[in-house]
Amino acid sequence: PGAFVRDRPPLLVADDTPAEVVDRVATIMSTACRMPGYDHAAASLAETDHSADLGRINVPTLVVVGEHDRVCPPSDSQFLADGIPGAVYAEVPATGHLPNQERPDEFNRIVGDWLDGLPA
Repeated sequence: PGAFVRDRPPLLVADDTPAEVVDRVATIMSTACRMPGYDHAAASLAETDHSADLGRINVPTLVVVGEHDRVCPPSDSQFLADGIPGAVYAEVPATGHLPNQERPDEFNRIVGDWLDGLPA
């Protein structure tokens, strides 16, 4: 996973993401990519189409995407949100695939506001 861990992080974040965030992502990936089953999980995500099942999801759902996500672009995330009954769509500005790492305060605000709006 050496080359993957080295080359992938810049593709997961927005172009203007600070280097220290990119380095942190690389560190996280260096551990995660060694986990047994990572390759199979990644392949399953890329190759399996669950769109027909989206309408069967019956739990509160928040779909969060980065404005500049190259892995799962906003249009794909909007498709998910549109297919899940009652889902809420939120886009984090100036982020890529990892808005929780790139703009954690904004990400946490979005998630917190959504959680606060759920019925008790």
